Amino acid sequence: MKNNEKLLDAIGEANEIHVPDMRDGGSKKQKKHISMTSKIAIVSGACAAVLVVAAAVINNNTPQTDEKLLRLWEEHRIYPKISDIKAETSELEPIVSDIISGNMGFEGYMVHDISELDTINPWSADKPLDSLPVYKNLSVKEKCNVPVHLTQEQMEEIANNAAYCLGVKVISTSAEPVSDILSNPPEEAADLPYCVEIICDGEIFGIKNIKIRVLGDGQMSIDFDSGMRLPDGYSFTYANTSEEQAIDVMEYLTDEFKALLQFEDPAVYSFADRNIYGEQIRGYYVYDKHEDYKQDILCYNFTNTEFCCDDNGNLMVIRIKNPMSAAQNLGEYPIIDANEAEQLLLTGNFITSVPTEYLKNGAMSPDIISKTELIYRTEPHDKYYQPYYRFYVELSDEYYAEGSRSQEMKEYGAFYVPAIESEYLQMMG
Repeated sequence: MKNNEKLLDAIGEANEIHVPDMRDGGSKKQKKHISMTSKIAIVSGACAAVLVVAAAVINNNTPQTDEKLLRLWEEHRIYPKISDIKAETSELEPIVSDIISGNMGFEGYMVHDISELDTINPWSADKPLDSLPVYKNLSVKEKCNVPVHLTQEQMEEIANNAAYCLGVKVISTSAEPVSDILSNPPEEAADLPYCVEIICDGEIFGIKNIKIRVLGDGQMSIDFDSGMRLPDGYSFTYANTSEEQAIDVMEYLTDEFKALLQFEDPAVYSFADRNIYGEQIRGYYVYDKHEDYKQDILCYNFTNTEFCCDDNGNLMVIRIKNPMSAAQNLGEYPIIDANEAEQLLLTGNFITSVPTEYLKNGAMSPDIISKTELIYRTEPHDKYYQPYYRFYVELSDEYYAEGSRSQEMKEYGAFYVPAIESEYLQMMG
């Protein structure tokens, strides 16, 4: 992996609708800007060279019974349970709410209609919540723009537990220090590991090797070097798979990798926005659903796992976005409701990477607010994993050059309002 690819892998995530499409030579993708949403797997994985098709179908030899799985998970736990991360004090410290987008453009979603952006987010405005926990991101270091917290031994343990749950043999292990990817790293961080990579024998999956990478915040990617073939009958693509087909694929993959996921109640879903030509770019996800409402919200945000395909419908990457190994619970913070958050939005109290001149008529108004949801941001630069209300706001068409996109398309910008009551916020924006 080249240094610039490593840096992208570590510091940010780009929405693939704003990244040139390497699957067709980059000729049919949005080139106006890059967004800061949660699709890094496409940047660091799907933009690889054309992959060789493996001839063998899946042959996972991990335990299949509930009893064996429970014992396996207990002995080879990959991530701590969210419920096990307790606050050490009842005193709530002020926190910072901010979103760092750098020079990567703005967070925008292109669809025909806002309904295409529906997910299975368990949060509902009709179910009141008085408080939610806030977690400190321990991997953020001063003047170091890659996540650094876990020791090499801790990262190796995560990777080795993942390999064991996959049923694969470890061939080699290596660690990469911060100095490998930053030209002028801070002295105190230069020699710290930002990543551990293990190479495993992929024979049971019909491929040569599997690469498991764990970053300093614990988040992990599992790369299948030539793409793992799915059985006939499944449609696993970014652009030519229906919602129903996508759910079938995810149910299959979730069952095949249940030992790795360590989910007691996996809930699968698919999400698809579009490029400027109206072509869908589909994502495939699963999280560990929970019967408790608040816990379900946390699981949706902190156990999110994405499965990524290649051009031939093979499994290429599993990306597990779980930062709990490098998170400190700061306690339960009182939160505002969605109505109060919307009023803050309308009065200009929001955080966004969207230029305000892209708003219709250049100003925020109730009629352009199309969707609201409560989410946690878990990006590497976020100092705190805290709840935000994310508002999807319809943007103006005027900043597009004439004929540069389908007339049927709409774009929605993401605007964030911290859900934490203002007395606990040190700053905003």
